Amino acid sequence: SSHQCAAMGPTCSRVVCSRADGIPIAPDGADLARSLYSPVDEVGKRPLQTASHKARRCSCCTWSCCGSCLAVWIMIAAVAMVPFWFVCHHNAPPPFSQADFLVDKYLGGQQMYNWWNLPQQQANETLEWCAGELSNITEVGTLQYGFVGAEAAVHLMYRCTKVPGLFEKVPKKLRGVFWMKGNAVGEELAVLQHGQWFEEDLAYLVPYSPWMWAWPKGTPKDAPGYGLLYRAKSVWEVAFGLSAYHLGFSIVFDECPGGPNLPPPFGVPGHMCTKGSGVDDLTYARLQFHFMGNLSFAGQVDMYTIEEMSKKGDEPGSTWYRGIYGGPPCFESTFGQCKPFSIGSYELTKILDEDGKPLEPYYTEFLEYMGDVPLFVWAGYGNKTVLDMLQRGDSLEAAKYMKQKAEAEAAANGMVKMPYF
Repeated sequence: SSHQCAAMGPTCSRVVCSRADGIPIAPDGADLARSLYSPVDEVGKRPLQTASHKARRCSCCTWSCCGSCLAVWIMIAAVAMVPFWFVCHHNAPPPFSQADFLVDKYLGGQQMYNWWNLPQQQANETLEWCAGELSNITEVGTLQYGFVGAEAAVHLMYRCTKVPGLFEKVPKKLRGVFWMKGNAVGEELAVLQHGQWFEEDLAYLVPYSPWMWAWPKGTPKDAPGYGLLYRAKSVWEVAFGLSAYHLGFSIVFDECPGGPNLPPPFGVPGHMCTKGSGVDDLTYARLQFHFMGNLSFAGQVDMYTIEEMSKKGDEPGSTWYRGIYGGPPCFESTFGQCKPFSIGSYELTKILDEDGKPLEPYYTEFLEYMGDVPLFVWAGYGNKTVLDMLQRGDSLEAAKYMKQKAEAEAAANGMVKMPYF
């Protein structure tokens, strides 16, 4: 009504209100139909609205509409943040090295833990036999790599990393040879049986050593990620980086937290294993790597896990979900150590069992996947100088030495550079 308009006072002095029949009126009640609407429609009963009047008519609602819209968006944002909060609550990795406690408890205070620190070593005659099975030995930054067919590589890696005195103590689920199925990075095989098991704490240390990793010399037909990371330069950088950094892996088993299987790209650690399992049957573990085997520091910012998958007909320990949970830095500043996305995860699939026998159907599936693409492995050191440096504890000097050698080779043939150094 005109009284309602007048009551709005100066705060709505430019407002044009309407009667029940839609004809606009001024705050003093004067009929503005003829002055604001032109022309009159064909029946002459109602003036036609112009664009200028519509804008004036809506101005009164602007602030109330904006406030309502803002409230709605805040509610939508709050609801949308629920899954982020849930995922972040479950995906907070420990902000410290999970292996640090082992240094004083078992290792006499020795922080640097590498393959030469294992209590038992592989026999020299076995290592010589292993080296003789390789072809086209290539030296990169003082490190030696050799090539071998895919099937031969599986059995070679098993034999060359099976060390009496260590092997028998490793949990059976971790023995054998694993295929990194679905890993978009150009790497194919991994061996975890060359390490030291601390049963009381369900902790396992696996120093990076020769014969435990294999990379493709070429791109398999159905390579993950369209084979984008299978280019020779990318593969060699990964191979040299892993070997030169002498990464140590710590695997600490714990109770599986369980959780929903969220749609991509979200992920919750433990969603692949059975909730509540893990302590007695070793189904869930956190994984960290440690540069140069320094157990006092964790080398990654993302959260890594291995989660046993329950596939029908599988032998225990045959398939594992190799969880990789990460997130952008802004999530960490907003939600703490938040890792809500599972990007880059793959299946760690055993293809050779603890007795060195093919595990089907995965063994055959791997060979079909590789086709005629050979593999190459790290076989050791071509220069005893760098090994002496490492064993003395001069890891930084050794890394610089290998870097200089690799850079000189890169300048000569463009094959490889020292990544992330």
